Amino acid sequence: MNCRNVPGLTLSIVKGTQTWTRGFGVADLDKDIPVTDETLFLIGSLGKSFTMTLLGIMLEKTSYNWTTKISDIEELNLEFIDDVITREVTIGDMLSHSTGLSAVTDYGFIGGYPDGTTRELLSQRTKYIPKVSEFRESFVYNNMLYALLGYLTELVGDDTWQNLMTSHLLEPLGMTSSKPLGKSVMFESGYAKPYIMPDTELEDGHYNIYSIYPLEPAGGIISNGKDMTKWMMFNLKSGKTEDGNQLLNKTVFNEAFKEQNYLPYGGASQSIKSPNFPVNDSTNAYGYAWFTSKYKGHRKIWHSGGLFSYISLLWMFPEEDIGIFVSVNGPALPKTSSYAEQTILYYISDILLGDKPWLDLETTCTFPKPWTKIGVEDLDIPQPSNNFTTTNLTRFIGNYGNILLPDIKVSIREGDVDPPYLWLELNRIKGELLPTEDEYAFKFKMVDPWEYAIERYLTKTVIIKLPLHFITMDEVVSALEFTFGPKEVIRFEKNAHFMPVSSSVSHAVQLSMMFLTSVIASSMSTVV
Repeated sequence: MNCRNVPGLTLSIVKGTQTWTRGFGVADLDKDIPVTDETLFLIGSLGKSFTMTLLGIMLEKTSYNWTTKISDIEELNLEFIDDVITREVTIGDMLSHSTGLSAVTDYGFIGGYPDGTTRELLSQRTKYIPKVSEFRESFVYNNMLYALLGYLTELVGDDTWQNLMTSHLLEPLGMTSSKPLGKSVMFESGYAKPYIMPDTELEDGHYNIYSIYPLEPAGGIISNGKDMTKWMMFNLKSGKTEDGNQLLNKTVFNEAFKEQNYLPYGGASQSIKSPNFPVNDSTNAYGYAWFTSKYKGHRKIWHSGGLFSYISLLWMFPEEDIGIFVSVNGPALPKTSSYAEQTILYYISDILLGDKPWLDLETTCTFPKPWTKIGVEDLDIPQPSNNFTTTNLTRFIGNYGNILLPDIKVSIREGDVDPPYLWLELNRIKGELLPTEDEYAFKFKMVDPWEYAIERYLTKTVIIKLPLHFITMDEVVSALEFTFGPKEVIRFEKNAHFMPVSSSVSHAVQLSMMFLTSVIASSMSTVV
């Protein structure tokens, strides 16, 4: 923890019927409150397996199952950009990230959707999600689709996802301290507060960014070390509670741990392989809300969870009846936190598996070195200076709307700044528009929130900048196209809105006012 600047950490271990839980470091730096096994952490995408399990429980009341086509579900009416996806996609495809649909809606997740946005509303706009890979031929991680699966849970369960999660899963498991995220998160007593490290010292994180409504089914669970032992034991027992209650059919439950979607060559980012490393930990596939892998020949089921300062990691070895969970509350440097947690879990796994640990105190702090080559994060690459300027900035200012993402506001920053420059806000996402040689083309340099902008850092001096181009009609700026990825060029129309301005306008007219909104342009690429 010291060498990775981790402020607080909770650790839970299960082996058979035995459990160990302990907190390390601090939950509140100002008040010097230590982390205990009862301290609450936001566990991010580990919540996907909770949503998957709850959905399975709800589906047992229906004729639906994992292989049911979405088009055959009467309660749900989803359309996608591709007619084949609309017609053939199944619940299992959505659970295993097999659709090929873009994750560009994460920018709505980070920026924050406007008041009034619901999972039902988002379900009406799925046809505008770009496709970045072929259906069932790729792995494209997608938070929005899990939010829609949460909506399906609400339809078949006839209640909110939050209420169903509490009454049908958390309470039966005895996870009495755990709870779903609400529309706002109050980091009162009992929470590990989030911390960031923009320079050399830990600072308070930004609390307002943890409201992710209405996308909680993708990563909105709060839990602690004690409760997570119950979750691991429940999974290791294939859906059976401590008192012997089988909450979800064992056969249905175990489908989650099978290889449903094979990953691209090389596996997930956390795979390590010989001869570079002294051991093999190879992740080759994704099941339903779980990665499947092998560590030293042992079958491993795992998932990570990241929500800004909170990074979590959970590993299970089903045949050995072993589970390990760890979560930290900073420093909001994803690689740093991930490396810290991986090394802790490798060390503990070796002990539980009866093997000699291959990591020691020194290599734990240098991991993944000395086994990997120098990466881009080690290179001192100077950031190219911006020597371009654009005149008549007022032509660009205004509000721009899109049917898939929150509205964009473009304004001019001036005062002590010389020369003035354009400033872009996509709700909570904010940053500068850097001019280029093309007077209508800019590069978006994200500044806020720091916790999200830092994920775009390759080093402290190299930042990925997203291309943005203003569109004119009769020499007047009428729209902008934002390039979030090579096949994710999203068009925002000037003076349009994500949410309709007048509720008296019919839904069909509201939609027609706000698109064409999603432009797929495979020829364009992200600029570094």
